[in-house]
Amino acid sequence: MLADLSPHLGALDLFFVFCAGLLGGIFNGVAGGGTLATFPALLAVGFSPITANITSSIGIVFSYVGGVRNFAGEIREHHQKLRSLMLVMVIGSISGSILLLTTPSQSFRDLAPWLVAFATLLYCCQPFLAGHLHRSSSPATRTLLLQAGCFLLSIYGGYFAAGMGIMLLALFGITMVIDQHGQTAMRTAVSLFVNAIATIIFIFWARYSLSAAGLVAMGALIGGFIGAGAARRLPRTWFRAAVIALGTITSLRLFLG
Repeated sequence: MLADLSPHLGALDLFFVFCAGLLGGIFNGVAGGGTLATFPALLAVGFSPITANITSSIGIVFSYVGGVRNFAGEIREHHQKLRSLMLVMVIGSISGSILLLTTPSQSFRDLAPWLVAFATLLYCCQPFLAGHLHRSSSPATRTLLLQAGCFLLSIYGGYFAAGMGIMLLALFGITMVIDQHGQTAMRTAVSLFVNAIATIIFIFWARYSLSAAGLVAMGALIGGFIGAGAARRLPRTWFRAAVIALGTITSLRLFLG
């Protein structure tokens, strides 16, 4: 861990950061967008943008534990597909993490709201697009699209990750024949894997606040179980509405800065 000049955090600041982690965990447990709760909160208590981003990434990874627990059966069911994506996830996440540590972040941040908005639109149109793609393309084409999409989203996940879960739900829904719980299980497993790789890199080669990351992690762990439980129980129509709402809110929040 590299030394970092963290701001002095009072008791209220610490509670605020924990609550942001809790809210971020709930978001990630349902569909994604948890970074949009933790990143601004860390900025608000005085962290620099790069330190806030990395600290948020390290803490928020624990939000996926609840999803893995709640959707363990579906993850086992799709383990072969997940294994086939492992190489692109590793390369993508490492690439995104290195980009974050070595390049200015503003250009990627400018692109983020458009990516989330586009993914939300794709998710809205998913039933039509999935049906068209499965009628007009071969399994090999869909597999190629899945691999390419997962690679690009893994780069994004290693770099910033806000809204990555929503993008993954859109990708899996369009390129795979898979139900709601299967999509959520795949999204959770990929998000955990990509974020865990980035976290390992950040822990050893980036500047971050261990205390703030720990508070985000505690809140995210609790919130992740709450959100994943809700995702398991929500009817399909309500789940789709929740994903679209989170995608819209995430896009607007990114556009507004």
